[in-house]
Amino acid sequence: MTAYILARKSQLAGDMRDSANALDHAEAALELVPPRSRLKAAAAAYAAYAHALAGEPSYDAVIRIHDEARATLADLDTTRESPWAVWMNDAYLSVERARCLSLLGRHNDAAAIFQEAIKGVPQVFRRDRGVYLAREALAHANAGEPDQAAKVGTAALWIAAETESSRIVHELAHLDARLARWKRVPEVAEFRDHLTTTLPREKDGRSTT
Repeated sequence: MTAYILARKSQLAGDMRDSANALDHAEAALELVPPRSRLKAAAAAYAAYAHALAGEPSYDAVIRIHDEARATLADLDTTRESPWAVWMNDAYLSVERARCLSLLGRHNDAAAIFQEAIKGVPQVFRRDRGVYLAREALAHANAGEPDQAAKVGTAALWIAAETESSRIVHELAHLDARLARWKRVPEVAEFRDHLTTTLPREKDGRSTT
């Protein structure tokens, strides 16, 4: 439980772009986790994101951490049942890898990995799918693909409207700002119009969700 809480605190710090605390909590979790567990893979993924957020170590080092996490998933100790990080699988790990690639400026690679990973996210996890779609859209935008970014962002928008998820809205706000330079692109204009009319309060930062 302690390791799980530390891993989740690392995830939260990473979402808040606090690389120092994200790394400290992830490394503390890694000292406690069982060696062949989903929780180890999760803590490693959050550590990799913290490194990418801080801009160090190298790209190769961040990818190596992810490769080690995937190796852990491939060699789980199935004799020990655990309630912690049961959601950690290849799709989730791929999403975390894509987040790292986005931070490291590998936007095309990140978008492709997001797209493939989302296919493995169960439909029942609507909020998570919405967040990942919004992040994929931002990767497309950063890769200079505004039309595709708007298309994927619109898919995330409908999930945000359905679930009232502030996490999705937060990601869409970043996308909206990034797409402003392409406001005359038809797909972008349509997305921004939908965003304004569908989530007016959230877009202005006054969401109560």
